Amino acid sequence: MKPLALIVPLAALALAACSERAQDHAERTGDAVASDIERASDNVAQSVDSLSDRIADHVTNRVDGLAAQQIDRAADRISEASDRLEAEVRRHADTARDRTGAAMEDAGADLRERDRVRDERDTVRDQR
Repeated sequence: MKPLALIVPLAALALAACSERAQDHAERTGDAVASDIERASDNVAQSVDSLSDRIADHVTNRVDGLAAQQIDRAADRISEASDRLEAEVRRHADTARDRTGAAMEDAGADLRERDRVRDERDTVRDQR
């Protein structure tokens, strides 16, 4: 029984050493896994930040583009309205000019008629 008495303590020592090595190995493995998880989560965070920035840039560019389109459309509408207003003002100015000319011709005719009537009265008076 002596050899068995020696084997048991040696086996216990070996198991204790294995247990300690297993713990060291488990600790190193845990540290490596934790490090990998940290790197992976950093990569995910960076990817999300990058994607968020790209989305924000895209949205900003799209909004800027849409705003520019709307400004261009508004400018076109203002230009068209200005052209219509100018044409309307010209039409009214032409109408006013024509009416003014006709009124002046009528006034001139009335003045000539008054002068003719006055000249006739003066002629009749002078003949008396």
